[in-house]
Parts: sequence; structure tokens; C-alpha cells
Amino acid sequence: MMKRFPPRKSRQPGMRVPASETPAASQRRQEKQLRTCLGCGAKDRQEHLLPLAFTGPGRVGPDVERRLPGRHVYCCRTEVCLKRLMKNRKRVARALRAEAVEFDEGLQSLFGSVVA
Repeated sequence: MMKRFPPRKSRQPGMRVPASETPAASQRRQEKQLRTCLGCGAKDRQEHLLPLAFTGPGRVGPDVERRLPGRHVYCCRTEVCLKRLMKNRKRVARALRAEAVEFDEGLQSLFGSVVA
């Protein structure tokens, strides 16, 4: 025989507030947008970092508008971090779950314009 549960009551004053409506829930949503820079390892919000994604077979380039499909890696918008990232291709390949990667010419031309 199946158990029958009483019908759900609508929320009335004095009842518990669902966890999704608490201030801590909105803070958790913001924390989910934290990304790690592959150049220096610093954590920052997603919009403050430069996203990199596959632009072609085995080629990685900037995706400033965040429109390219697939996995992304992030890097600080400083020349030092970009140089470190470009030196360590193995780290980028591991983060993108790829065999090997080459960097786009667009990424190399960003050195002057990315420094904030």
C-alpha cells in the first residue's frame, strides 16, 4: 500500500524561508563565477579575466565576447600573466583537456592592448 502524504501548505508568515531565497544563496551564486588565472593562479571574478578558448583545431585564442563554444581557460589581463601562460603550453592543454595547443596570432597581438 502506498503512503499518502498530506498536501503541501503554501508559505505563511512564520514559516521557514527556502534556502534559495536567503542572502547567502545570492552570495554563493557570485562565488560560482570565480575563475583561476592560469598564469599566476590568482582567483578573480569571471568578467575581470581574459577568457581563452579553441578558435580552430588545436589553436587557442582570446574569446573576449565569450561566444565560442566549449571549455575556456582564464588569464589576468596583464602582460606578465599572458607571457607565463604562453610559456606553459602543457598547463593550457591540460586545462582545455586537449593533446597539444598552439596560440593564435590574435593572442600575441593583445600584449599591448590587454594591459589594464
